[in-house]
Amino acid sequence: MSIDPTNAATAVALDTGYTVTPDQLGPDALMMYLETRLNSLDSQIDGIFKKQKNIESIRKALSQITNALAKLDDDTSTKDLKKSEKDVEVCSGVEKEIENAIDQIADIDPALAQKMRTDLRAEGQILYVKDGKYYTREVQATSTYVNSLVKSLESSAQMEMIQLQSMSSARGTAIQMSTNLIASFSEGTKAIVGNLRT
Repeated sequence: MSIDPTNAATAVALDTGYTVTPDQLGPDALMMYLETRLNSLDSQIDGIFKKQKNIESIRKALSQITNALAKLDDDTSTKDLKKSEKDVEVCSGVEKEIENAIDQIADIDPALAQKMRTDLRAEGQILYVKDGKYYTREVQATSTYVNSLVKSLESSAQMEMIQLQSMSSARGTAIQMSTNLIASFSEGTKAIVGNLRT
């Protein structure tokens, strides 16, 4: 059996799982269904927009961490520990920048921020011992970790965009159904008025 997406009764059947015939739905019920459907879609679309905004904010915070790490990426050694006073000062500032970026993420996604704090304070990561000293391998490990988070965010953003496109299409269909229904009501009213005049 072919499905007519502009048929409100069919849409109700698909949406609720119940079989509904057109004569069981009056004009008010059809309009109420379409209004509810549109409100639901609008709410979900707003939710996706909010997620996208949050993802972008988190991505900016991660970029700040990457930029901070770049300040330490001038040492080609993978063994030597930085020890000069200047290095200690620079490293301490970088550690603070990383913590500040994580604080920004905490305002958006507390669970992710907590995980980052735990992971970056593990042995082999840049915040393992916050003493203004670091090994180059710790910087590299942290850079790899941050890059993996960025890729995960990008993947999530792409999935959200696919979902947004699907919902936008469904919203367009619901609006078209509403337009068709209103047009049908208008034609029916005109026909009734015409019959009364004759």
